[in-house]
Amino acid sequence: MELSFGEQIKILLKRKGLTIKELADMYEAQTGRPMSRQNLTQRLKRDNFPEQDMHIIAALLGYQVSVQLTPVSVPMPEFMRAEVPVMPAASVQEASLQTASMQTVSAQANSAQRASFPAYPQNLSAPSLQPGGAGAETGIIQDEFSQELSGGEPESSGGIRFQIPEAFRKNKPQGDVNPLTGEEYLTNTVRRHPELEEFVQVYDQGTHAWADVREDYFWEFQDKKKQMLGKDYRAPILI
Repeated sequence: MELSFGEQIKILLKRKGLTIKELADMYEAQTGRPMSRQNLTQRLKRDNFPEQDMHIIAALLGYQVSVQLTPVSVPMPEFMRAEVPVMPAASVQEASLQTASMQTVSAQANSAQRASFPAYPQNLSAPSLQPGGAGAETGIIQDEFSQELSGGEPESSGGIRFQIPEAFRKNKPQGDVNPLTGEEYLTNTVRRHPELEEFVQVYDQGTHAWADVREDYFWEFQDKKKQMLGKDYRAPILI
């Protein structure tokens, strides 16, 4: 079983007699960016390091990060070996002739069908809507449909009432909207604070807002919550 990056760093710290706080101080002195002991401890515990930090921490301990490729002994699946059948040249020519023949027959049938339709008179005028007739009923339906779309209630009349189902009345989501889903962020969604170091932001649909929480406090609370809830525990959504 291979060790994770965080586990390897812990082993190197023991071999060199260094503490996590000393490594955090070396990181701050080398990069000029803040790194507290609590923050580094949480990263080592969760093994959550950006690639740039992995190279910096490894270099501070006299090592470098490398990627190793190992051969795979699993045979290639059969569906990946399937070859596309090659059609002989004679079959390709025959298929082309059949396609051209079918297109010619289809064009002739369409021409004959258009020729069989009677010509419409040129002096036809659009039907006028007269009171009390079918046109009046159509006008009532259109008026009520326009009132439904504008949000008003249709006036009472003897015509047919047209109502838009509630399923089509989609309300605009409140709060902060996830650009990937077009819906509001779910509760317990977690992201890094855009301005404050060592802080995260947790979303709550009840208040439709993000809350600022210290990163180490948040993960300590999640560990306690996991121990209390057991299998009912739901991990936060990291973005």
